[in-house]
Amino acid sequence: MPDRRKGYIQKAQIGDHKVYLHTGEYDDGKIGEIFIDTNKEGELVKAMMNNFAIAISLGLQYGVPLEEYVDAFIDTKFEPSGNVIGNDRILSASSILDYVFRELAISYLGKEELAHTPSIASTKNLDTGNGEDKFLKIVKNITSKGFVRSNYEEKLVDLSDVRINLKTKN
Repeated sequence: MPDRRKGYIQKAQIGDHKVYLHTGEYDDGKIGEIFIDTNKEGELVKAMMNNFAIAISLGLQYGVPLEEYVDAFIDTKFEPSGNVIGNDRILSASSILDYVFRELAISYLGKEELAHTPSIASTKNLDTGNGEDKFLKIVKNITSKGFVRSNYEEKLVDLSDVRINLKTKN
């Protein structure tokens, strides 16, 4: 893993338990590590979750495909479970592991069938032939793939009108 890396933090609540999923990415946007933090858990559960995340991270770094983990942990059932608050794509989870790997599958693998809400992905084409395609490549290189869920178009803000208006006012 690079010393300085992209990634994101997703905070969600399952029942009355807060879960924080941290990811770390390689330069190409591929996930290479995860961290899972919870509240309301005892030291044993926190230690087990931390070591579980380390084991998953080592597997990812040594070539275990994320798909294998998703297949293994989606639909695992244990408490806390129930409604999810704080995630725009996942509305319920049968366990923390179900939630975590559902989130990773949607964000890094594009597995829309595991989401409970539709994607807001845009179908518009940003390449108008005036250099925006080059800009889009730059955005893809500096943003977290998991954070934007490959929906770069929705995260971009067109400031070209602002620049033009500022020039005319000066």
